[in-house]
This record gives sequence, C-alpha cells and structure tokens, in this order.
Amino acid sequence: MKLALLAVSSAALVASSPAQASIDITFSQTTFGTWGGVQQNLNFDSFDPNSATPVSNPYVVGDLSIETDANIVVGKDWVYSLPSNAITSSANNDQLGFNAYVSGNYNLFSFSAGMFSSVGTVNIFVMTSTGYIYNFYGVPIAPERSSEFTFIGLRTDGEYIRQVSARSPLRFGATDFQLGSTNVPAVPEPATWALMLFGFGAIGASMRVRRRARPVPHGA
Repeated sequence: MKLALLAVSSAALVASSPAQASIDITFSQTTFGTWGGVQQNLNFDSFDPNSATPVSNPYVVGDLSIETDANIVVGKDWVYSLPSNAITSSANNDQLGFNAYVSGNYNLFSFSAGMFSSVGTVNIFVMTSTGYIYNFYGVPIAPERSSEFTFIGLRTDGEYIRQVSARSPLRFGATDFQLGSTNVPAVPEPATWALMLFGFGAIGASMRVRRRARPVPHGA
C-alpha cells in the first residue's frame, strides 16, 4: 500500500523533494523478507517474563534507539498475557507509544505490536533522510490476549529511514524491531535453496557430459 508523502513545511518540500520517493507498508513478515535483507534485530526475550523491568531511556542497541516517556519492558506472563516480552511507555499518558531513532543507512524497518487491553489502533509516523514525514493513521494491531503480535513492515524508496514513531490513546507494547536494506539480498526460502542446489547440480552434470563428449584431436 502506497502513501503520499507529507512535507514538514512547504520550504522543505521545495528544497529536498526526491525524484522518486515513496513508502510501502506490509503486515506480512514473509513479504517483508522478500524486500531485502535484515541487518539488525532487537527484541526483549532475555528479560524476565514475570515482571516489568525499567530500562535505559533511550534503550540503545547497535544502530537503533528506542525511546518512550518511561521505558519499561513488560514480561509476557506478568499481567497482560502477551505473546512475548515488549517495551512500552507509562500508563499515565494520553499519547502512549515509542520513538525509534535509526543511525546508519537503512530503508527497511519493522516491528511487532499489540494492545495490552481492549482493541485499538496506532498512528505511525516515518521521518526519512530528506526530512519528510509519512503518516499511517488508524493501523489496527493485535487486541489483548492475542496469540501473536501484529507485524508491521516499512520500506522507503529513494531515501533512508531516520525515525519511526507509533502513537495510540491506549497502552500497547512493541518488540522485534528490525533494520535492513533492499541492497542486501534476502535469505532464500528452503524451497528456493532446493531449486538452486538442483540447478547447480544440473549445470555441473551438463559440464561433465560436455567434457566427456569432447572429440580427441587427430594425431593425439
């Protein structure tokens, strides 16, 4: 799904308008995997699943920094029965959510998210290296007590992702943040590997047959 870009200001629109800028969103990890290669993955599986653990704010790992008003990793078995541990902000905030800051040149970004209670949506804002902000409003995510979080993958064309923010009036958690690039080949699926190996084998057999069938020069 494509979304038209929104400039921070009319001046920025004139000054830094990329020739072919666009953004795609997918809710399929499989589709996201075909876009390119994942170079960094951040989750919270190593934290205690039975408690809420405050962490540094921002929480920095590699080229990714996650910031909320009060970074807390909530264990999947603590109160809300989540599919996995997730980072969240405090409960006393009208705009719950996170800011994810990206250093380095990546045009693929993804995360998984779900509501802690009730049913809800998030608004997603993506700022790129051109200074533009793309907006996705009312994105549905997994309701409370779901068996899995909702996957959300983003891809930009002609610019790099610098910040991704998600907001909701209801408390939600996020995990499995991924950074990647369309310039990095995607890891082939098992079926693809099988076809590739079969193809390499066929090529090798053909070369062996050709070598055996080569005529012997006269006088040899």
